[in-house]
This record gives sequence, C-alpha cells and structure tokens, in this order.
Amino acid sequence: FNVSLENQVATPDQIFQLAGCGITTAMTSGIGAQIAQCQGSVSDDGESKQDTFRVDLRANGFGDLGALAVIEGVLANKRVTSLDLSQNRLGSSSGEAAKVLLEKGNLTALNISENPMGNKGVAAICRGVADSSHLKELRMEKCGFDSVGAVALADALAEGAGGLKILSISGNMIGTGVVPRQAAAHRAGARGLIEQLAHHPQLQVLNLSWNSFGDSGAVGLLDAMRDIGIEQCSLQLLDLSASNLTERGAKALCELMMECSQLMSLKLNHNPSIGFRGSLPFLRTKQAGEIDQIIFGRGVSAKPPPTRGATERWRTVELRGCGCENLPLPMMTLRNS
Repeated sequence: FNVSLENQVATPDQIFQLAGCGITTAMTSGIGAQIAQCQGSVSDDGESKQDTFRVDLRANGFGDLGALAVIEGVLANKRVTSLDLSQNRLGSSSGEAAKVLLEKGNLTALNISENPMGNKGVAAICRGVADSSHLKELRMEKCGFDSVGAVALADALAEGAGGLKILSISGNMIGTGVVPRQAAAHRAGARGLIEQLAHHPQLQVLNLSWNSFGDSGAVGLLDAMRDIGIEQCSLQLLDLSASNLTERGAKALCELMMECSQLMSLKLNHNPSIGFRGSLPFLRTKQAGEIDQIIFGRGVSAKPPPTRGATERWRTVELRGCGCENLPLPMMTLRNS
C-alpha cells in the first residue's frame, strides 16, 4: 500500500480523501509526514498560493498511535483546516492529541465521531475547543460519553468557542448515563449543556439526536433562548430526534420555531410519545402559514404552499415515528412523496 500526497494540488474545496483505505498504524507515520510537507498550488504568475485543504482519513481503524502520527503531520502544516478521523478506534489518549491540535493548529472543522473516546477523551477535546480561535464545526457523534462529557462541553462553551457554528453530538448517553443511581446528576448535566448552547446564538446547526434530553431539555432550550433574546438566534437546523420527547416538549419546540424566524428545519423523528396531541401545535402553525411542510413518515408529507418557488427553502418539521403517521388529518392536504 503506497499513498503519496506531496504532488497533489490543494484547493479550498479539495479533499485529500483516504477514507476506508485499510491504513494501518505502521502506515500513518509516512502519511503524517507527507501531510506535513504537502504544498499549495501555484498561481499563473508562478507564485505559491496559500491554499487550505481538508484531510479525510475516516474508517481506517488505525487507533491511537496512528492518530498521533497524523495529528503531528497536521500540526506541522497550517494549511490543513479540516480533519476527519471518525471510525478509527480512537480512545481517550487521542482526545489529548486532538486538544493540542485545536489549541495550536488552524482547524476550522473536526470530526471525531464513532470512536470510543468516552468522557475522558471528550473532556480533553472540549478543553481544546475552549482555547480554539478557529473552530467552526465539531462532530462528536457516537463517542460513548454521557452527561460528564456534556458538563465538559458546557464548560468549554462557557469559556470560549465563540466561532462554533455547527455542533453534532448525536448518539451518546447524555441525560441517562450508565449508572442509574446517578440519574439526577445526568439530568443536571444535560440541562447545563442546554443552557450554554442557548448562550451561543451564532450556532446554526445543532444535532442533539439520540440522547435523552427529554421534555426538560426542550423547555430549557426555549426558556434560555428567551432569556438571552430569541431574536439573536441564528439556529437554522435543530435535531432532537429520539430524545424521549412527549407532547410537552413538542409544544415548547413549536413555540421556539414560531419565535425564531431563522429556524428552517426541526427534526423530531422517533419520539413516539409525542403522539397526535403533540403534533397539533405544528398542524395549527402550518395552517397559519408559519410552517411550510410537515413530514410524518412513510413517504407522506404535508404539501408545501404553491407560492413557494423551486429554489426557496421551506420551513420543515419532521415527525417520523412520532405516533401520528396513520391518523386522519382533515386540516391538511397530503401527498405521497
């Protein structure tokens, strides 16, 4: 197996993609060295351009030692602005290396998803997030952390991370944890994170799905945003699918969507306790013209208004698997999509 990056031309939109290539730990030292030496493109007048580029090494499974070699290469090349290390069997020690990278590198995007980093590894990354002046996108999906890691993330948001616009922490154990007797502490950790998220109005994409924020998380998000001034909210997409929501949480999120005009997409899929009663506020909001489309699942959705152009964005609510797929909705015009 032989990979060479040194002769590749880097452009702002180019990805050095070595995903799923079977890269082993032994190979990463060479790859890291070549990342460090990779140069930008040359302009028409012969001058070297200061291009930035992204490195995608997901789904190789090279482990912590391999990640360390790659991160050393990225640290040596300030032109790398995006790094994807998801699905590489990384543990907590990789969190410490990523922390240094966030503090000293130029990363604007980091994807560390689907690695068993746990609370310790995630806490280390969060310390780097607090000190990063460049980071705009952070993905830590399915990293095996619970509300202890959520507290670390909340602390990072409180201390810094002012440029963060995209955050995805789907598929962890926030709000539940693995020790039942610590349930109150886990709920408190989830609430603390929600409050700090609300105090970051620059966030545009927030994926909290497949955790257990519950109704208290939904209501807490609405209340906190109202406290700081919901008109400052820049949120465009919010995903609370599979979050143990009921009718109460759905009502709060419907109010959030009505009050936050920037919010274009709200995903509440796989919350079966929402039910038909929980969907009613959205149906009434749709009838009032403040929501363009409600998707109930199995290919059935509320038809958007004919006044919308083909290129215009619709305000959409997704309620797949929420216990209201087969109920009659006489106030809606339905179509198969």
